[in-house]
Amino acid sequence: MIRNRNFQITILWALQSRLGSMASMLQRPILRLGQILSISQLSPMNQTPSDWNASKGIAKSMLRDRATRRKILGYGLFLVLAWIAIGMWGVDEWLADRAMRFLVWWGVCMFLTLMLVIFALYDALSVIREERSKKEL
Repeated sequence: MIRNRNFQITILWALQSRLGSMASMLQRPILRLGQILSISQLSPMNQTPSDWNASKGIAKSMLRDRATRRKILGYGLFLVLAWIAIGMWGVDEWLADRAMRFLVWWGVCMFLTLMLVIFALYDALSVIREERSKKEL
């Protein structure tokens, strides 16, 4: 439950950095896990992070949440299958016209597939790590 709260706080903190002064002007309280957190409390010492740090925070929080990882894997699988289907039946004649089109299309497909496999391995290793840490506690 703490991990889920940290995930939400990190997302909100990153969104605050994207919104900038508009978020600090609004000062809307956000209801999360039974506690009200104002937007100004989300960033440490009210510092505005850079876009790079905000993006790192969003990525880190997404990678730590199992449900989010599984959603990303599902969307990635759908994307790869759609890419293959479109390449096989939708634009097959267009791809056959030029060798460079063919190589680029299927190269991108191969890249997406390899990234999906690597992310699936990361997810499997993360699940193993999470389960081991539960057993140790």
